Formats: sequence, structure tokens, C-alpha cells
Amino acid sequence: MGLFLTHNCFMGSYGSFNQWRRNVACYAGYPPIDLMEGYCDQRQINTESGEDSEWSVDDLPIPWDKVKWTPLHLLLNHSDCDGRIEWEVCRSIADELDKTLRPGETHGDEEYMWLTGQFITGLRSAADSRENIEFF
Repeated sequence: MGLFLTHNCFMGSYGSFNQWRRNVACYAGYPPIDLMEGYCDQRQINTESGEDSEWSVDDLPIPWDKVKWTPLHLLLNHSDCDGRIEWEVCRSIADELDKTLRPGETHGDEEYMWLTGQFITGLRSAADSRENIEFF
């Protein structure tokens, strides 16, 4: 089994989806998503947040309200196994995702480019049809 999102946004493993979201966060200028609230594994804090990190162990996990809000929060700070993204916000998320597809900044990551393009198409389709993106 795996993860399925309606409107052909995504179909694959949970691991692939979460790796894609890590890349979205990276290319959009977010802190490493594995340090964010809801992702941060307290057992790994001491090993993954080295001394060169701008985030100290005392800051972790990073609360979402400490990061400048963009519509990508609605995608990144969302369950990976259930729920929905409301159709009213789909276009704004798609527009933000589109900004992460700048040539050269994705370092030739063809899989990221393809998955992101597919997700953007699905988000815009959902907005046009006024249907939510459902997670299954």
C-alpha cells in the first residue's frame, strides 16, 4: 500500500512523499523539515543539529509559527496519511510550489521537478473544479 492524493497530485510511498516535502522545504528556503515541529525526532536532535546549525538544541523542534508563513505551510505542516487540503487554498499552494522550480536551484533534480509539476497540476485542477485534495 502507499499514499494516494486525489486529482493525481501524488501516488507512491510515504517515504517518497516525505522526501519530496523535505525537498520542497529546502528549495523554498525553510529550515530543514526534520527539525520542524511534527517531524523532529527528539532522539536524533543531538546528532543532526550540529554546531554549524543556526538552530540550537534548545530551539528544537522549531515551531511552525517561528517560520515566516507562506501557503506552503498548509502542505508541509500536514499529515502524510489523512485529511484534506481545501480547494480554496490549492491555487496559492500551487503558485508557491511553482516558485521552487527555478532552474539551477533544484540542482538538476529531475524527480523533484516532475513530482512538483504533477502536484501543481493537481492542485490547479482541484481549485478549478472546487474540490478538495483528499489524502488516502
